Amino acid sequence: MSNKKQIIAIGRAAIDLNSIEINRPMEETESFRKYVGGSPANIMIGTAKLGLDVGMIANVSDDQHGKFITNYFEEVGVEKSDLMFHISDEPSEEHKADYLKAKAVVEPYLPGCILRDALSSYDYYAEGLVKHPVVATNHITPFIENDVPDLWAYTCCGQCVDVGNRFLAMPSNRNRILGVQMWKYHITGFLHWGYNFWNSQLSKAVIDPFKVTDAGGAFPGGDGFSVYPGENGPLPSLRQKVFAMALYDMRALSLAEEKLGRESVLKLLGDGESMTFANYPRTSSYLPDLRERVNEAIGNACK
Repeated sequence: MSNKKQIIAIGRAAIDLNSIEINRPMEETESFRKYVGGSPANIMIGTAKLGLDVGMIANVSDDQHGKFITNYFEEVGVEKSDLMFHISDEPSEEHKADYLKAKAVVEPYLPGCILRDALSSYDYYAEGLVKHPVVATNHITPFIENDVPDLWAYTCCGQCVDVGNRFLAMPSNRNRILGVQMWKYHITGFLHWGYNFWNSQLSKAVIDPFKVTDAGGAFPGGDGFSVYPGENGPLPSLRQKVFAMALYDMRALSLAEEKLGRESVLKLLGDGESMTFANYPRTSSYLPDLRERVNEAIGNACK
């Protein structure tokens, strides 16, 4: 998948069954035609038909239904290399045999597609079980030290000591620092669980995120969502806006690197030049001051 997709859809890809019997009540209908559906899939298909370079992250079944969906994606111009699927979330040593069995079932149905799995264990990558890891930021060091290509990172409820995250109890600089870290370590993708999980753990009950921020005591406050329910759609949280600033920082650093070269931009990091995902400048002024230096450097390079 290209690293510069114009749109990446994340979510459901399904099959819709639409009646082909006109003016007949549904309870009496016997003939249907199948179409690829799901809101994210529809958006991706429509934008692909308009000529945009798009990709999708989704789960599909490992049967004829899943094959119908992926075949249709190809027909409308979404290559299989633009589609990502996953087998298991955070498999560990005890799960290796089961992981290999599950992968053996799924992989033949997804030729050319990318399989990405969230990992903390470097062994899974080193042994070739997972070729495209999405690594927890508090376990990412061995992946960085071994120059793993196309490396993605993620944060969730367990990334709460030293590393950055967006919990309500954390200062904003621990959220925004992720952009600089991802640029420095060539992270090509980021996964953050919890966009609008307004439920208790295991979705046993619906919660009001304005009043209950921890999924009923299951997760750190704010982990399960970055938007709030609004009358006309999701309301962005301050934490979501701060993370957007992290991504803007990452893009600014990339542009500065194009103009000035990597070594020059690394020097702009100042006290953060040697930062890792766990050790980085903690002052509230570091990131705004860094951005000023980067913006000035870009401006001077463009004169």
